[in-house]
Amino acid sequence: MSKGLSKISKVLSGITVCALCSYPVQANDGLPNPLTLSQALDYAPQHPRLKLESNEQHFAFDIPPLYLNCHAIAANQLEHPAQQPDNILSPLIAPEVQQQLIILQRFYDVLLADLTFIATNEKMASAFIRVDRAKIRNELKQISEVEVARLETEYQNIRQEYFATENMQRLTRSWLSESINQLKLPSDLQPPTLVRFPRQAPDYQALLNDTKQNTYLNDLSKKSSKAAKAQLNSRLRQEILGLLLRGQMLRFAKQAIDADSYQRDLNLERSRTLYEQEVKADLGNSMVMQSFTNMYEKRIDYCLSLTWAQINALRGKPLFTKPEPKKPEE
Repeated sequence: MSKGLSKISKVLSGITVCALCSYPVQANDGLPNPLTLSQALDYAPQHPRLKLESNEQHFAFDIPPLYLNCHAIAANQLEHPAQQPDNILSPLIAPEVQQQLIILQRFYDVLLADLTFIATNEKMASAFIRVDRAKIRNELKQISEVEVARLETEYQNIRQEYFATENMQRLTRSWLSESINQLKLPSDLQPPTLVRFPRQAPDYQALLNDTKQNTYLNDLSKKSSKAAKAQLNSRLRQEILGLLLRGQMLRFAKQAIDADSYQRDLNLERSRTLYEQEVKADLGNSMVMQSFTNMYEKRIDYCLSLTWAQINALRGKPLFTKPEPKKPEE
C-alpha cells in the first residue's frame, strides 16, 4: 500500500472508529448499554402519555423524525417534502402500540443520526486532506492562493455541517429518551434484525380482512355511532392503502439505492487501484460517497421496517410479525 493511501485510510477510518465515542452522553445505570430495540419497546406500557385523562390529552405531543420521513423518501421528495407527515399516532391503533411505534421510529432516527455523523466526519477528513495538499502545492507555486482559499472555505462549511450532525445525535437521543420515559440514554444502540415490508406486495383486500381480527378496532366500532363507524372504516381503508403504496414505492427506492451502492463499490475499488498505482484519484471522496450511500440504504431499510410495523399494528398483530408468503393464484 502506498504511503498516500495509508495516510488517507488512517485519517478516515480513525475518525470513523471514534465517531460515536466522541458523543458526550452519560450512561444511565438503569439501562443496558448497548440498548436493543426490544429492550426499548419494553418501556412503552409505562409511558405517562398512556395515563393522561381525556381532559389532559393536550399535554401529549409527537415529534416528527429528523431522518426517517418515510412518506417523503417513498415519494422521492426529500428536497421538497410533502406536507403529509408519517402518520404514527393513528386513532385506529391502541395507545400502547402507538407508543411502541413512536419508540421504533425514534430508535431508527438515532441509528441514522449516527450513520450521518460518521459519513460527515469522513467528508470533513477528506476536505482537510485536500486543504493540506493545496497548501503544500501553493508553497511550491503550483496553485494560487485563491484556490487554497476556496478549499479552506469548503472545509469550514463541511466542519460546520459536522458540528450540526453531532448535535443531531444528541437531539435524536433526547427524543428517544423521552419516548421511553428516561432522563438519560446509553451512548450505544444495537442495530436490530429487521422485519421489512415484503418484496411481493401483500393483497390489499387480504390486509383489510386481517383488521377484522383487531380487538381494539372491534371495540372502537362497537362503541361508535353509525356515522362514526362509517368514518372509522373509511379511514382504515385509506391508511391501509397508503401504507401499502408507500411500501411498494420504498421497494423501488431500495432497488435504486442498491444499484447506486454497487456503482459506489466499483468506483471505490477503481480509486483504490489508481491510488496504489500512484495515479491521480480522489480516493477519499469515493470512501465518503460510499458512507453516505450506506446511510441512504439503511434509511430505506428502516422505512420498510416501520411501514410493515404500522400495517401489523392496524391488523392487531405484534409489530414484528413476519409477512406471510403470498398464496399463488389458482
